[in-house]
This record gives sequence, C-alpha cells and structure tokens, in this order.
Amino acid sequence: MKRFLSAFLLLSQFAFGQNNSNEMARKMAKQAIVLMDKGNFQESIKLLEKAHELDSSVIDYEYEIGYAYYLKKEFDKAVKILSKISEKKGLHDQFFQLLGSCYDYLGDFQKAISIYEKGLKNFPSSGALWGEIGVTLLRQKELAKALSYFEKGIEVAPLHASNYYWASKIYFSSSKEVWGIIYGELFMNLERNSVRTSEISRLIYSSFKRNILLKEGHLAEITFTTPSLKPEIYENDLQHDGRKFEIKVFAQGLMEVMDKVNEINIESLSVIREDFIKGYFSKQLNTDYPNALFNFQKKVMDAGFSKAYSYWILRSGDPEKASKWVEQNRNYWSNFIKWFGQNKLQITQSDTFRRQQNQ
Repeated sequence: MKRFLSAFLLLSQFAFGQNNSNEMARKMAKQAIVLMDKGNFQESIKLLEKAHELDSSVIDYEYEIGYAYYLKKEFDKAVKILSKISEKKGLHDQFFQLLGSCYDYLGDFQKAISIYEKGLKNFPSSGALWGEIGVTLLRQKELAKALSYFEKGIEVAPLHASNYYWASKIYFSSSKEVWGIIYGELFMNLERNSVRTSEISRLIYSSFKRNILLKEGHLAEITFTTPSLKPEIYENDLQHDGRKFEIKVFAQGLMEVMDKVNEINIESLSVIREDFIKGYFSKQLNTDYPNALFNFQKKVMDAGFSKAYSYWILRSGDPEKASKWVEQNRNYWSNFIKWFGQNKLQITQSDTFRRQQNQ
C-alpha cells in the first residue's frame, strides 16, 4: 500500500505556505509519518488527528489515520475512518485498495470486492485493484476467476509486478506450466530482490526439472503444457497444435535444443535457455509471436550475460551450485549485476505479453 502524504507534504509547502494552521498541520503530519515508520502507530494517529482538526480540507490525513489502524491490524477502526471519506473527491486508487483490504481481512469478501470494483470505475487501469480482486477470489478458492483478474491487471498495467506473481503461481499448479515460466520470469524482472523473487526462482527451476523428462540420457517428453510433446510426435507432425504459443514456440523450441543435453541442472538449463532464444529469433518467430521477455533475453545475450542471467533467474532452485558458480566467476558476475541494474525490462501497453494473445 502506498502512502499519500509524502507527495502532498512536498507540494503543499508551495501551495499553502502563508497559512499558519495549515503549516502546523503539515509539520504534525511529517512527525506522524516518522513515528508510523518506526512502528509507533498510536502516537502517529494522535498527531494525524490534530493535523486533521487544524486542516480538515486535507483528506490525506484521514487516509493516513486509516492506514495506521490497518498497520495495527485494527481493521474495524480503519473501516470506520476510511468510510467517512469514501465519497469525497480527490481519492486515489490506493484508497480503494486500502479500504477493500480492510474488509478482506475482516472476512467480508463481497464487500471488499464491491469496494475494489468501485475503485475500478474511477481507475480502470489500476493494476493494484485488479490484483486485489484476484487475491480476494483466491481466498475463496475461485482460481479460474481470480486468474482472469490477474491477467486483466497485466493487460492494463504491464509494469505492476504482483499480477504476474499470482498468475504464475496459479499456472505452476496447472497443466500449463509454460505460463508459470513466462509470467514468473517477467515478475522476477519487475520485482528483483524480494522474498517473492526467490520463491518464483525456485518454482521456475522446479518446473524445468519436472517438465523436461529424460530417459537414459535422451529427451523423452516435454510436459509444460497439454498435450505434451514427445520426439516422435515432433518428428512426424511439425505443425502439431501449431496455433498455440505453448506448443509451436515454447515446447518445440525446447525440443530443438535438447540434442546435447543428458541432465537437467542449473548449468544445462543456462545452455538450453540461450539456445532457445537463438532459435526463436533465427526462425523469426518474434514476428508472429512477439514477446517482451524474449526480446529482453536477446538483449542480455547480445551483451554477453546470458549465462549469468540464467543463473540469476534459477539461483534459488539450486542455491549451492549457484553460489559456487558465482564465486568461480566473480568478475563476470559483478559486471553482469552492474549491467543488469542499468538495463531493466521494459514493457509498454503495445508489447504487453499475455496468454490470451497466444491461444
């Protein structure tokens, strides 16, 4: 949940500098934010209440009081405060996110969804609100319906990381794990260093291990999607279910680069992933199946960091081997991390990548 007051306090210094009571309210609010960040919620609330008494025109003070109660997990009190300003002008999408979340934690899922939907009427491109409805539906075990909201969130707000996170987790527990791989790696690029990043790294690695099946050192089957792909099917029918991205691009692409692989581990996967991207572009599949993630992987490859990037993506799947490799390639890894920090994945409305575009 984002805070409103930081930007307001900065801008309002210039807009209301002559009003003493407004100025005092802003100073109190600044102190309240410091206290809230330190976990002293009750004293923060007292200051915000005084700020509101001095300048009741600023709804952000009441929002922050509600936010403090939310952080205290006193959701009923938060709802009482936030409901008072729910019809006022100047609300942000985070307001509806906060109020809906309070109802969610109180177990009133339908009320939570109605609040999020109200917010979407005013902010239809809010990835956070689409995602919150999805999370609420997940709590009710409505996976398919939740997924539709996460994927809508990806469509309207392609840089909002959480929708990729939840969508990938749903697909990793389905028969179409290819979309867990795609959404998961997109998520990792958008939220690079969190507990959730490590979680998705493990899931991606496990999915590769689970869905590339070898028998006596040779490829037996690729099961990222239904139907699965076997060498004999691929050889007899190159166009097998060719309309679908997951077969024509992903599964067949992997099939074509498996001839030298006799074991699936973090090292062999780094080779497989690089060869896959080379094949994707050499066959010009990017024309019919454009993919912002694959474009970024090519950028990484052209910069000479394909192996380091794959180790970064897969590192939590085999942390011991990943750490050992990093130690053995310290300079190369350091150069990659520097480059990676300066070159982030870019996704725009025009190149958003979603499953629905590739069915």
